[in-house]
Amino acid sequence: MRDSLGRNATHSTMCTRSRDLILLVSLILAPRLAQAQDSVARVCWDTAITQTTLTRCADLDLRTSRLRLQRLLRELRDSLDSAALPGLDSVQRRWEAYSEAQCRWESEPYDGGTMRPMLESGCLAMLTEERIDQLKAFLCGWDNHEPRCAAAKRYDLQPPDHRE
Repeated sequence: MRDSLGRNATHSTMCTRSRDLILLVSLILAPRLAQAQDSVARVCWDTAITQTTLTRCADLDLRTSRLRLQRLLRELRDSLDSAALPGLDSVQRRWEAYSEAQCRWESEPYDGGTMRPMLESGCLAMLTEERIDQLKAFLCGWDNHEPRCAAAKRYDLQPPDHRE
């Protein structure tokens, strides 16, 4: 059976379903990923139309979040006494292993598909931003876990710019 353009109708239906699924996943991920985006990443998401470019945008979010986490960890290590450093390093290694495993598991249903790398990167970016929120409070003092001091506020995300 052929569609109105002479293409195989089954192929056309599969392409339409794939496009719809990509759009749906993008709409679901957009709010989760919006927190991790800087202005360059926002432009990326606003202009991405193919799975390849969507994956690049998710990778950009992940790189941005990881750089923020690395900067925070450096600052935190500088502020901690030497007795606390091994504990932080140990916990951080375990958190990294957990986040990698969690995001692999979450994206597993899409194994072999072109969306899996985007989903995995999006998951990792989200968990990394959550980790930043957990750790930034320690910049305010070991006993003060309210991230209200100036050092912690430097790691607050700016709300997305909703210009049209």
